[in-house]
Amino acid sequence: MYLTCTFSTSFSLKTQQLHLDLKAVTQDLFNLLFTVLSMVKQDCITSKSQQLLNTLSTMNSISIDTLYEQNLPQLFSNLSDNNSWTVHSPDFEIFSSSFIYVKQLLLSNIKITFPILKETISIKREPELRLKLYILLAQYFEKLPLNETMDSEYCDQFLEHCILSNLIWSAGRSAEAVRTACVCCLCTFLDKYSEYSQELSKAMKFEAVSTILDKIVPILLSLAEENSTKTRFYSIRALYLVTLVKKQYDYSQDDCVNKIFPVLLKRLDDGSDDVRVIALEALTEVFRGVSEKYDVKFNRGLVDALYTTVVIYLDDPDDQFQEKVL
Repeated sequence: MYLTCTFSTSFSLKTQQLHLDLKAVTQDLFNLLFTVLSMVKQDCITSKSQQLLNTLSTMNSISIDTLYEQNLPQLFSNLSDNNSWTVHSPDFEIFSSSFIYVKQLLLSNIKITFPILKETISIKREPELRLKLYILLAQYFEKLPLNETMDSEYCDQFLEHCILSNLIWSAGRSAEAVRTACVCCLCTFLDKYSEYSQELSKAMKFEAVSTILDKIVPILLSLAEENSTKTRFYSIRALYLVTLVKKQYDYSQDDCVNKIFPVLLKRLDDGSDDVRVIALEALTEVFRGVSEKYDVKFNRGLVDALYTTVVIYLDDPDDQFQEKVL
């Protein structure tokens, strides 16, 4: 009995010591493994790195998400000044890879992640850098519901600092590519945002989000006239989603209806069938979002133009488009 108790006590002490020793080197091991995961592109090495990170979390008796939450701040604080980053910088590779591998990067680690994101996606930075980030952000938001991927307290700041400025038109093909990626990212964000229930709207500070969306809508209307088919498509889809979100949270849209209708009506005659379809869907959603207080008599000219224009497309050569009009 005495030997058993002695062995048990000794084993327990050794286990505790092993746990303390592991904890002391966990940060260093994490930094090494995540850097390898970010920098090396061979499948066998990335797979092994992920496997070892999972093993590290298991040995610490925590989930992989908790491992990232506890150790990413120190790793990010060791990165060089992001003002010097290019798309090929090793530190940018580490930061951008976190959007691929860390499911809750903008939730549990947002306080350290958001300031870096805001600076690296600024319009002052090179287009290639911003383009890559928007592609990664769109993929990041697609993975899980928004309440599992982003802190609701930062939704309005994300729209204002990471989306709004990059939507504004500037010359050049690189700028056009960034705009398209930006509005595509906005669509993914709004699509996930619309999945929130009414009960969560207060916690999400929707008033602040709505204010930023009101600033974004005029820019989207101008983007709907761009030469790029993709930009036109995603800008109209974004208008559709803005309308959907505002309607879901019972926010009146009467003040911007008169500005949106003419642009959407014009896009019904677009050269791209995809743009025509999304314009029709957006038109329907905007019309449904009109409140009972909307002054139909005062805006009779616009309402008449809406009906007379849509009726024309009942004879559209595309049978599927005809059905959607009906």
